[in-house]
Amino acid sequence: MKTAIRKLISPMEKYLFAELIWMGFKYTKKRRENPLLKPLSWMIRKNVEILINRMKIVRKDNSFANEAGTLEEILKKLDLQSQYLVDIGAADGIRQSSTAHFLNNRGWIGALFEYDPDSFSRLAYLYNDRQDITLCKSKVTPLNTPKLLEALNVPQDFGYLNIDIDSYDLAVLRAMLDAGFKPSIISMEINENFGPEFYFEVTWNENHSWNGDHFFGCSLAAAMSTLSGYGYVLVKMEYNNAIFVGLKDSSRFELPSDLKQAYLEGYLNKKNRLDLFPWNHLLEFMHSNLPSQEKIKKIEHVKSCEVEITFDPPWSKDLMSEEAKLELGML
Repeated sequence: MKTAIRKLISPMEKYLFAELIWMGFKYTKKRRENPLLKPLSWMIRKNVEILINRMKIVRKDNSFANEAGTLEEILKKLDLQSQYLVDIGAADGIRQSSTAHFLNNRGWIGALFEYDPDSFSRLAYLYNDRQDITLCKSKVTPLNTPKLLEALNVPQDFGYLNIDIDSYDLAVLRAMLDAGFKPSIISMEINENFGPEFYFEVTWNENHSWNGDHFFGCSLAAAMSTLSGYGYVLVKMEYNNAIFVGLKDSSRFELPSDLKQAYLEGYLNKKNRLDLFPWNHLLEFMHSNLPSQEKIKKIEHVKSCEVEITFDPPWSKDLMSEEAKLELGML
């Protein structure tokens, strides 16, 4: 009888304790910008993260802004042949992870990459009893990515890729796709401060590392421009994550009409975006009606700016509609 009661209580206690921990985590996260509470908030947050890792508490959605929930909805519309995933920039495997749910609750397998020693040690502890999950502590670059994937026996065609290394993400992604790897779903962090009118990308530099500032990743336009060339379409932008699927699966989804719609619905018009991204308060001018050149000049450390307007593909009169040609007397 005691054993039966213990079996009933134990999961409930663990669930309630997990909820309590996550409430504390969210509380400290929202207040870490307060200069008076920041040191205490940081200390509490770090200890909460360690405790969550030690207890191996994996909720249905550990991701930062419901990416895992969004991915679940996308998966319902796809007929995936592979439940293998690759996570480049996996951190500790729990905090803000969009892959934790699939690895722990859905039975997926895969390869996880993390370079930070502290995060990797927690990642290794989390999956120390999973022989079907491969971990790699290596700094991923465009030069070594294909060889690393091949060394870990990552299949060329697999289910899901998540990439979030806060730097030259797009260059790493290009290297993967050029090497023939073809994930069915790609989710990548987007630099949400750059609206759809900006093509922004941190280019590959072996000495580059993220300093915790706003210079990281790429804009939505840069991601879309790159991935469309490899046969992918944008399904949705969810806060600072863009999710793509292959062109052959695009008919299963109601796609955004253009980048502006995706950006407005996915980030800019979200009522709670400044609660989730309090560090973006100082960059609100990026969403004003100022000319693009003036917006860039206002960014910290930028001394000058030149704007060059290009057409891709190059513009010609053949791109004009029949109505435009008629209006200009060209017909």
